[in-house]
Amino acid sequence: MGHQVRSPLRIDQSKSTSAYFLDFPQSSTAAAGKAAILNHNADYAEADQSSTFQLWLNVTMNQKHPAKIIVAGAGFAAITGIRELRKSQPDAQLTLVAPRPEFVYLPSLIWVPYGIRSGDDLRFDIRPLLQKLDVEYIQDTVTGLSEDGRVLQCERGSLENDALLIATGGRYIKKLPGIENAITICEGVEAAEKMGAALRNLEGGTIALGFGGNPKEPSAMR
Repeated sequence: MGHQVRSPLRIDQSKSTSAYFLDFPQSSTAAAGKAAILNHNADYAEADQSSTFQLWLNVTMNQKHPAKIIVAGAGFAAITGIRELRKSQPDAQLTLVAPRPEFVYLPSLIWVPYGIRSGDDLRFDIRPLLQKLDVEYIQDTVTGLSEDGRVLQCERGSLENDALLIATGGRYIKKLPGIENAITICEGVEAAEKMGAALRNLEGGTIALGFGGNPKEPSAMR
């Protein structure tokens, strides 16, 4: 997202999530119930996803109708969020904001460096699904928030909302000395293709593979 969220805006990121709802103060125009959702751990998602959505939607439904809800992102969390939101709020005005109208199937990135899959094999146009769900798509990049989250700032302008789901995924912190020489495949198709090019250019030597943990989040493996 590239911004810093300050009080009174609070974020609930229970466990390790790739998406979260903003917890707005009760003085906000449309106070949203706090919820951290869509953990990629199946047990947590199955146990908490439906009840969490319902908690938040019950609050939203008490605001002006129909609710204007914005989802930022186009990955697993965003697509799941859009589907659940439309199911729970058939009359809501739903908008998805993302730089590109595509979903990338990240688990298959591991096959790209070896030529088993190409980047295009992993990209899917989300516009047919959005049209089916009656969701407006806005091609833009989110840069920040204002008005206690009621306004989403983007490169091309600002978007007002009654509720906001941020599902833009994680960002990698690269502070270790020498990290600039590493290729992190989980960053996306471009990184996987770069890794493949580097492997093909090798005439010999040693290849180092590694996984790093986060001491503040033991369940996360990066």
